[in-house]
Amino acid sequence: MASIEQLDGPPARAEAITEEILREYLAWCGERFTADHGVVFDDSEAAVAAHHREFTDELPHLLGPRGRLLVARAGSEVVGVGALMELRLDQPTRPDGGKR
Repeated sequence: MASIEQLDGPPARAEAITEEILREYLAWCGERFTADHGVVFDDSEAAVAAHHREFTDELPHLLGPRGRLLVARAGSEVVGVGALMELRLDQPTRPDGGKR
């Protein structure tokens, strides 16, 4: 049976819990882009690493008072991740200038 857990605590802990499934998901996304749209990444590992870094940069927002990071587990194995974050019109960009 699956269970759902809300992660909290330091971002490094959340990253350790979600890293494997997130990298697997990002690799799958790259495969789908290639299969469905003909998009081929020059360096798929670098693309996965870049998107993983972006997710990691968002962890403090997902673990804070306006965000939620959820993991689904089957036994002890992480089988899914869900992230929710409040988007505010008065704060449309990240500190680095990117869109949220």
